[in-house]
Amino acid sequence: LAQGDLMFITQHMERFYSANLRYDQTRDGVTVQLPVAGSPNKGTRYYNLSLETVSPGGYTLRATPVGTRSQANDGFIEIDHTGRKAWDRDNSGEITDSEQCWAKQC
Repeated sequence: LAQGDLMFITQHMERFYSANLRYDQTRDGVTVQLPVAGSPNKGTRYYNLSLETVSPGGYTLRATPVGTRSQANDGFIEIDHTGRKAWDRDNSGEITDSEQCWAKQC
């Protein structure tokens, strides 16, 4: 679910860049807003989606597990404007070199 939602938001960010030639705001100076991702589990939130960093030339999106769900200790996943994917599998709060993908085996 989180991976699909992050990919949906990535597409939004790329369309936003195409229209504004930057990721952080429109040509009129309005800050970028994330769309509501289309998770099929209506009303059930398993991950919080956020725009972790944003600048005129890049961004990082993050999906963090909701603490009350079974995946709470799975660590967050990220994707950035270059397509780099990362998964904090050990739930340390930091991405190590071996965590530079979304698969269990990188």
